Amino acid sequence: GFRVMFIFVGISSLFTIGFPIAVHFREGATEKNPDPNLVSENVARAIFFISSFFFFLFSALPKIGFMMMLQSMVSTIEHGHRVFGFIAIVAMICDAGMVMALSAVIEGLSSLQLAL
Repeated sequence: GFRVMFIFVGISSLFTIGFPIAVHFREGATEKNPDPNLVSENVARAIFFISSFFFFLFSALPKIGFMMMLQSMVSTIEHGHRVFGFIAIVAMICDAGMVMALSAVIEGLSSLQLAL
């Protein structure tokens, strides 16, 4: 049962490779295309969309499964509901922190790129 969740997490992690590839297509314009900026931007958008879609597709169910597994493990101890509530809050704070950190990094890179 739980092995499938680890496989799905691994598959979703593979789709994160598409994000730097999308940046590469966004930045790189080839001399062969008549309008390279348009082609590169559209390819970058498509790669980013596909990577995002499949990342969330393959990581949503394992996240729910891991939370259920954690809840079943915690329910066997005394005051387990408090532990589970605390862990859920910490997981939410970590998720929000990662989103904020990645947004700051991406914003910093785009500001740096515009300055150059």
